[in-house]
Formats: sequence, C-alpha cells, structure tokens
Amino acid sequence: MALLDPEAPGKRRLLFSGGDGFAPAELEQAVAGNDLPILVRSEVRLGERAWELVQYARNDFIETPWALFYLLSGGFLLSGVYCWLILVLAGQRNHVQLQVAEQTRQLAISNSLLAEAKRIAGLSHWVWYPREQRHHWSVPFCKLIGDDELGARASVEAFVARLLPHCQEEVAARIGFWVHGRGASSQPLVCELEPVAGHRRHIELQSDWIQNDQGEAEYLSIVAQDITERWQGQEQLRLAAATFEGQDAILITDVHGDIRRVNGAFERLLGYPQSLVQGRNPRIFRTGRHDHDFYRRLWQRVAERGYWQGEIWNLHRDGSERLLRASITAVKGASGSTSHYVASYSDITDQRTAEEQIRRLAYYDSLTGLPNRDLFHENLRQQIAQGVAAATSAPCCSSISTTSRASTIPSATVSATSCCVTSPAGCGTGCGSRTSSAVLAATSS
Repeated sequence: MALLDPEAPGKRRLLFSGGDGFAPAELEQAVAGNDLPILVRSEVRLGERAWELVQYARNDFIETPWALFYLLSGGFLLSGVYCWLILVLAGQRNHVQLQVAEQTRQLAISNSLLAEAKRIAGLSHWVWYPREQRHHWSVPFCKLIGDDELGARASVEAFVARLLPHCQEEVAARIGFWVHGRGASSQPLVCELEPVAGHRRHIELQSDWIQNDQGEAEYLSIVAQDITERWQGQEQLRLAAATFEGQDAILITDVHGDIRRVNGAFERLLGYPQSLVQGRNPRIFRTGRHDHDFYRRLWQRVAERGYWQGEIWNLHRDGSERLLRASITAVKGASGSTSHYVASYSDITDQRTAEEQIRRLAYYDSLTGLPNRDLFHENLRQQIAQGVAAATSAPCCSSISTTSRASTIPSATVSATSCCVTSPAGCGTGCGSRTSSAVLAATSS
C-alpha cells in the first residue's frame, strides 16, 4: 500500500509505503506492465487537496493464501488508520482556520473601534523609523497642523516651522531628544500652532518607543491631540479664579439658597470663613433693618431680570452692622433654568458715614446741633419743586416753621411763606406772589 501526492514532483510524491513496497517509479512501471494481480486505486479528498491511496498485491504474495489475507487485512486496517489521521488533521486545520477567522474579525472590530475613538478624541500619529531615518505623518496629523502635502516632507523642522515663535525652540529640543536620544517622557508637550482665521490652536504631544520581540526599540510613536477647547476652558477657569479671588467679596449659593462657596474677600468683609457658612442660608447675615417686603422685591427683581443691585445691611461676625453695595445675579444652567446665585459685595459703611458727617456739617449748626439756613433753603426748594410738578396744594408751613428756628431769617419772612406752594400762579388768593417774594427775601437775607 502506498499514499501518493499527485501534485508533488519526483520522489516527493510518495508520502508512505507499507512493508517492502515499490518506489513511485517502480510502482508506476508495475502498473503499466500489468504485473500486479490486485490493484485498488482510490482518491482521498479534503477541501481543495487530494491524495491517492494505492493498494496492490505482488505475485509472490498471491502464491500463499495466507499472504493474500494478511495483505488485504493489513491494507484495510492501514487505510482506516490513514483516513482517521487525515480526518483528525483536517478537523484540526478547520478548527485553526475558524480561530484565525474569528481572531481576524475581532481584530477588525478592535481596529474600527480604535479608529473611532481616535477620531472622537482628536488623536493623530507621527512615527519615526530610526533604521530608515524616516518620519511618517498620518493623514489626521497632516490635517491637524494644516499640511496640504499630506506628510510628503515630514520632518521635525517642518513641524516646528508651523508653530508660533515663542515655543519653537523648546519644542525642537524636546522632539530632538525623543528622536535622537531614544528617550520618551510621560510629561506631555504642549505646542501652539499658527492661528487659523484668527483662532488660536493648541496641540499636545506624547511619545513612546515601541519595542520588538527582542526588546529592541523599533520605532518612536508620537501621539498628537487637539486640546484647543480644553486649553480655552482652562484659560477661562484661570480668569474666573482670578476674578473670584479679587477685591470684591463673593458669595455663591445653589438654587435653594444654600451657600456653596465664599472667597477670601468675603471672610475679610464679614469675618465668616468658608467652613462656617458652607451649607447655610444667607439669612444668618440679616440685621433686622430690612423688612419682609424689601426681600420680596429683591427676589422678584432677580426672577424677572436675572439680577438685582442695591444697598443692603449685613451683620458682621463680631455683631457690628455693615452697609454693603450688593449685586445678585442668577446663573443659568445648560437647561436654561437657574442653577446658582452669585452675590458680590463691597463695603460702603465708611463712605456713608463720611457722607453723613459732611451733610451734618453742611446743614446743621456745629454748636447747637440745630438745622441751619442752608437746610431750610434746600427743603424749601424741594417743596416748591414738588408743588409745581404735582400742580396740587402742598403745604410747607410745617417744614418752614421748623427750620426757621435754626436760621437767621426774620419772622416776617417766615410768616409770609406760611401759606401754600402750588404753581407760579399761586392758589388764586395772591399767595403765589407772596411765596416768590418770600423766597427772594430768604435768599437775600
């Protein structure tokens, strides 16, 4: 019995020969000369491959009956064994092919997901092959830096030329260390590209050497990511932090009015640190000077216009009262509804005290503490202006009689103004002319 491979050349055609069987050339010669009394040829096919199984008996075996029996029995047994081995090998091969196909499919899915993740994250690649002394820029990397030639002239110099001058030297040194020193750094490298249409662009580079199976550095992989939006967000946060820690006291509450944050200026203003007020309501600062209607109008204004500005009295931690110029603003969330309230304060207590002192010195006598002639004139002008605007009777005798005691205006002048003030035409009884003459008399005196 012999197992032949029809596709193999020459002596390689014989895969197996049992006992003292013929060589391939001898077997073909015996078959051609009809020297084999028993000859059985069968084809064993598996997939696209085919083998030829030849079972034959020589004349010397036929002379002995037992030899023929042993020959046939051994041939069938070996044929079964060979068929079983071929089926086993074929099954293993199919199993391996299925595993390869499944691994290939999983790899394709992983590559697709990786490409999608890189697209979403804005990642692109720059590869340096040291053996070939060659740089390679991926298409997304070329689009990121604005290279219209799609990496045809990829190099460190070409990349650095697309950066702003203030960062070119540092970036060239860092990338040169990566490329020539074969060193990688976990610290990312931030670069600022030339503006496009007036917009600043920032990218972040991270590098790592990829090794082969022998542990040798095979190529340098540089991953680039567009961080323009993140950079702008960080810049806004820095500006917000600088504003928050400015001169004005700032208090932030949630939509329910619970305090979430205060700055250092607030602690200096009212004496309350962050740890004492966090989670509490600003009602703890009320002095009792403002009634419920004041706060109702305040929050109604915030609800209608989104902000309120005015003066408010708040309580210091030491028990003293402070007059503050306040501004309360409603902060809208992504859904458009109010999420926080921000209040800023500045202390005007000393300013108001100084204004009151100046006003007292201007309108009250420094010795007696009584109103003087300037206050009388001021009140009189206000009464006249109110009467003219309203065009109705507006008695002013009480204010005149009160202020006249502290002034040097003669009593005759006071009695002349004790009627009423309406309009230049008077009240119809001639008091209008008397009022005008009284004002002139008071002014001249």
